[in-house]
Amino acid sequence: MLLKYAKTIINEESTALKKLAVSLNSNFIKVIETISSVKGNIIITGVGKSGFIAKKIASTMNSMGAPSTFIHPTEASHGDLGYISKKDILIILSKSGKSKELDDLSKYASYKKIPIIFISCNANCKLAKQSSFNLILPTLDEAGENKLAPTTSTTMMLALGDAIALSLSK
Repeated sequence: MLLKYAKTIINEESTALKKLAVSLNSNFIKVIETISSVKGNIIITGVGKSGFIAKKIASTMNSMGAPSTFIHPTEASHGDLGYISKKDILIILSKSGKSKELDDLSKYASYKKIPIIFISCNANCKLAKQSSFNLILPTLDEAGENKLAPTTSTTMMLALGDAIALSLSK
């Protein structure tokens, strides 16, 4: 019974990845071109589980030769915004797009005219409207019985981050 349940979860996440692949369009190419033209660093941020995924994406980008760093949005609001320069690009990950902790980073980047790439399931939030590019994930239930724990959404974010990093290396 437990093995069947585990397989169901993996199949649900696999379905999410297939839907993500189908959802990619020419906007993805524009994102890659924009990141490729950046003279500074790729700054990646997120809160909670999206923050953990952002750290992994930054690490993968560094492995591929794209200078990247994770910045915690709360630390940024308390003095670390100065780390981000006009030569950089900001990638924000947020499933809902409603994390207040990300507002200061978004406002700062907008004020400094730093491009923002927003990865989320919500195309209609304030962060999406403030961003230069939006990569919108398919809206799907999270895997498992209670559908609460970030699973399919974080799996899609992680896979999209890998696709960005590896596409940059091309």
